[in-house]
Amino acid sequence: MPKKTSIAVLSAARAQIRKAREEGEIEQPAPKKIVYAEGVEVPSKKRTLKRSARVQVRANGGGTKRVRSYPFGEGDLVQIHKVPWAARGARKGDIGMVLEVMGGQRFFIQVGAQTAWVNGSDLRPLPKMEEDDE
Repeated sequence: MPKKTSIAVLSAARAQIRKAREEGEIEQPAPKKIVYAEGVEVPSKKRTLKRSARVQVRANGGGTKRVRSYPFGEGDLVQIHKVPWAARGARKGDIGMVLEVMGGQRFFIQVGAQTAWVNGSDLRPLPKMEEDDE
């Protein structure tokens, strides 16, 4: 890794360049000029907003809001896909009943004698049973 140049050396070099430009030994750099193509609108003022478009949309309250909901309601039978920590006696594939729903995302279920709060992503709807017509 190269050794860093000290601030004193850099400032001395800048002073030498500034002095040489004043005396005319070195040309002044050309001022930057932006040339717009034909048909392009020239901005009326500089952009002062320093945030991304995504953050700007959120700040204005626009855009789509992601709302996750599950089709389970109170009294529905569900199948456990991922066992919650609070119900270690249950296993994947066990069937439980939804006792309470909180916000459409968290479910209070009963599996056997155990009860536990579970995320909706850890549950699956009960597979449809085919009824025999006899």
